[in-house]
Amino acid sequence: MSEAKIEALRMVNVAYEPLNHLISRIVAVLLAEDSPEKAAGEQLEADRNAFELLIRRKKTALGETLAEIDRHVDRFWYGSRQQLKLSLDNPSEEVRAAAEKIWAVFDQTPDLRRAKYETEYGALSALLLKLEAFDEDVFKKAYMDHWIQALRDGVSAFKQKQNEKSDEKLETEIGQTRKARDQMIDRYNAIAARINAIMVLNPDEAHEQLVTQINQRLEEHRQSEKASKRSKKEA
Repeated sequence: MSEAKIEALRMVNVAYEPLNHLISRIVAVLLAEDSPEKAAGEQLEADRNAFELLIRRKKTALGETLAEIDRHVDRFWYGSRQQLKLSLDNPSEEVRAAAEKIWAVFDQTPDLRRAKYETEYGALSALLLKLEAFDEDVFKKAYMDHWIQALRDGVSAFKQKQNEKSDEKLETEIGQTRKARDQMIDRYNAIAARINAIMVLNPDEAHEQLVTQINQRLEEHRQSEKASKRSKKEA
């Protein structure tokens, strides 16, 4: 029987999600029905669950709040355009003239409600900045004053929520996640070292299969990372 070895992990620079996915696949190998390392798999699974909880919490807690604010902003933006269209058809020449001034700026902003937040709010901020050139009377004449104010407040609320977390709190979260990541990697490396020792001192077919399957998943992860980097360069 050949002296097979499991590769150690040195993945401190790998993004959290791919690392989480890789460890979950390795855990599945260790917990397989015929695996001699189920206890080790359970320990690694516990570490992975703790790590996953932290990255999910960081992603969803703020994201859900932002999504709610964004839904309001989307309605304000859409409602503003609809009101402008009505004002453009208003019988009053004064209303139409005011609406035309605003529309000349508004019409330059495409519908970005399905775009990424960074793109959408960059465009909305630029729009509001351009609208600052008008007196408030222009908005009132076009029946747009309440809509514009709602849009301003919505964009401001979104940005405030994004910046709500202090640097200290953010650093704490990052530190906790990194600690959980490092603990998970250390656990895996300890398991790998022990299995490698068994393969040297008292090898058996069951452990050799574990080595083969785990290394296969490591190689698949490596190829996936390479493909991802190539696609980013080509984009």
